[in-house]
Amino acid sequence: MSNFDGLVTGGVDNLVRLWDINTGCCINTLEGHTEHVTGIAQISSTTFGTVSRDKTIRIWNTNGDLVQVLVGHKEYVDCITTINNDTIATGSRDDTACVWSLYSGECTAMFKQRFDINTILYHQEAHLLYTGSDDRVIRGYDLETKERIQELKGHSFSISALEELGHYREHCRLASASVDRTIRIWDLTLATSLREIKTPHKEKISQLLKIGNNLIASCGDHNIHIHDVDTGALIKTLSGHTDKINSMCVIDHDIIASACSDGTVRTWSISTGLCLLASDPKPEQSINCILRMKQSGPASSQLMVRRRSFVYQNSPNRFSSPKKDKCSLM
Repeated sequence: MSNFDGLVTGGVDNLVRLWDINTGCCINTLEGHTEHVTGIAQISSTTFGTVSRDKTIRIWNTNGDLVQVLVGHKEYVDCITTINNDTIATGSRDDTACVWSLYSGECTAMFKQRFDINTILYHQEAHLLYTGSDDRVIRGYDLETKERIQELKGHSFSISALEELGHYREHCRLASASVDRTIRIWDLTLATSLREIKTPHKEKISQLLKIGNNLIASCGDHNIHIHDVDTGALIKTLSGHTDKINSMCVIDHDIIASACSDGTVRTWSISTGLCLLASDPKPEQSINCILRMKQSGPASSQLMVRRRSFVYQNSPNRFSSPKKDKCSLM
């Protein structure tokens, strides 16, 4: 099986689409989910997982074949994270986080909470599984002992996003975002909040990404805000979307892609703040999640450095450049 080099999207039309990074074409449409696709995670260089409101987790290969269906959650599954090539974890509105063995297809650990789990992240450096939920608490779980060993408190509303940060003075760090419109930087070694970043808008943050020293937040105010991870200072605001931004992914060391409720995808240069490519609005195809498949697999920090990135336009099978007046930098 050849490695796939492109983007994967999922949305409210229940479909998963694969996009070729060299031609800009939709090369496959995957059917199987019966409700909205809510999350995507790369598992290996040739496999990825999707989660859905249909309460299932589906494992696909990049040829478009359905490899596995995992069943066990009792409500919508909203988030997914990869632990290794054989293990993933998911979070659901049934108030549980489940760890799944892809070898056996079984849930090997279940962590019960009292509220919906909105976001989940396996921290590769800390070797802990973190969840963020509606009760405003971030919890860390040891997967060997299957015990909760950490609780991080400080946000005043639901946790909406988590992102792994690099070491600082040999301590592991984590970034979190909340409906309270703040971002917090946590020292996981000391289990303390290092910094609170107050964002310049009144909407929730849907996702966080880290590229270099940039902490990138996609927001319900239709904008992407870039902060300095060490100082919290606002560096840039990327404007162009006309509805809430649901998801982002890293294309390379300078380029990200963002997916929006209006059915558009845009690609951006972080260094210049410019929108590189954009699609026409397709509200009936609201995109909930977007993933860049890496040929080296999800655990590697190596990214393919390409200047080409895309989104689909008039035909759902092609990408194109945006009109110059459609994107602006505030």
